[in-house]
Amino acid sequence: MQSDNRAAEKGNRVERVTQIAQAIQLISEAREELPAWFIVEITPRADVWLDELDRNIEAGDNPILAQRMLPPFFDALRLPDTPARKDRLAQRCVQVLMKQRRYLPALAILESLPEKNLKLAADCYEGSGQLAKAAAAYLQLGDNEKALRCFRSAPDFESSLNLVRQMNRTPPGHRSNGSANWMPYWRDDRRTSTAP
Repeated sequence: MQSDNRAAEKGNRVERVTQIAQAIQLISEAREELPAWFIVEITPRADVWLDELDRNIEAGDNPILAQRMLPPFFDALRLPDTPARKDRLAQRCVQVLMKQRRYLPALAILESLPEKNLKLAADCYEGSGQLAKAAAAYLQLGDNEKALRCFRSAPDFESSLNLVRQMNRTPPGHRSNGSANWMPYWRDDRRTSTAP
């Protein structure tokens, strides 16, 4: 009996979220034609709708759909804090997508924003395997350790060596000339270089 109730609640919740999404799309599509009285009437309900959508944003493709649907809805309501709402929504969607390890959609959102968040972009590049871009972004941020990790994972031994030299750090037993001496060190972190 309880499982039936839970299934019904879940079904009702999914149906409610779908209805809210449809209403938001209709309002967004008609935003140029909406009379002022309608906006005044709908705005108090909008916060309830947005809260409901936020509670369900982590499910499936909801962060991607929310980022696509809600900014035009914010514009339709002509709220004074529309830019701030858009920024908060984008950050929330990116956080959810990164938590789900869906780095490419998160990166697409980040790249569409007027103000770039290089730190989050670097993390997305790294998570999606775009190690050269991640290393470049980490270098811009001044995070040499993460840049080095990306160079080493690529593997880009020349860039790794150059960065280590810039950082004035040398592995145990290394002499300062010749990149051939570095190969054993870069291939396996668990052993020490056998260079003389």
